Amino acid sequence: MPPTRITSSTTSLKESWLYTPNPKANARGRLFCFPYAGGGPSSFRQWPEAFDKRNSPLELQIISLPGHEFRITSPPINHLDTLVPMLSKELEKQLDLPFYFFGYSLGALIAFEVARHFQQHGKKAPEHLFVCAKSAPHLPLRHPPIYQLPDQQLIQELKRFDGTPSDVLENQQLMELFLPCLRADFSLNETYKYMDEAPLSCPITAFGGESDEEATTEMLQAWKIHTGSSFQVKTFTGGHFFVTDHLEKIIAEIDRLSSVRK
Repeated sequence: MPPTRITSSTTSLKESWLYTPNPKANARGRLFCFPYAGGGPSSFRQWPEAFDKRNSPLELQIISLPGHEFRITSPPINHLDTLVPMLSKELEKQLDLPFYFFGYSLGALIAFEVARHFQQHGKKAPEHLFVCAKSAPHLPLRHPPIYQLPDQQLIQELKRFDGTPSDVLENQQLMELFLPCLRADFSLNETYKYMDEAPLSCPITAFGGESDEEATTEMLQAWKIHTGSSFQVKTFTGGHFFVTDHLEKIIAEIDRLSSVRK
């Protein structure tokens, strides 16, 4: 059977694990995008146009987790041991073309563990793993866990990442909707237990912001041990959300390293 097309016309967005913003009938590969904590498809809203400007043969498939954005009424998942097998099963429906993983912050950890899950179970591997603004998974947490903090303390901690507008943080109604999925996402990261396994067979490229204290260049370099293939680090000016100012350069690099371009 051909893979199921995960779009709003075939499956309710409230139930879909994948969102395809711009389906391509002639796609030669797929880029699965894993959002940062609290994020969803809207985190990549500028990406389809940027890829289309390059006439890229890659089709974007954006991960949509329960409890986030379109799926806000679904209970969020707070442990990777639960999430990874479920998400991997959904992605397996879309592996008829060469595919690539791009993970932003928490999304990089999820993408890494899904790639390892595929490898453990003899599935196809990504052609390339792109990790962004995330320290290597074997490194210890730099800060005490925050996912169980009272609401106001958790909101204060969010300011450390400088990614949520102050008017959103100060809007009580919005934060009441946002905090459950955010707590779950921080739990995914903070309860994670790294286990030694064979390195991935695919290349890894790590992107980072030069002033990002959550993922310094040294922390990005540490990803090298997780691949048996090529590895590189690319840094840009900016902090944890540096991608906003360098989107075209990052997409150009992903497109350049895509084997479907060769």
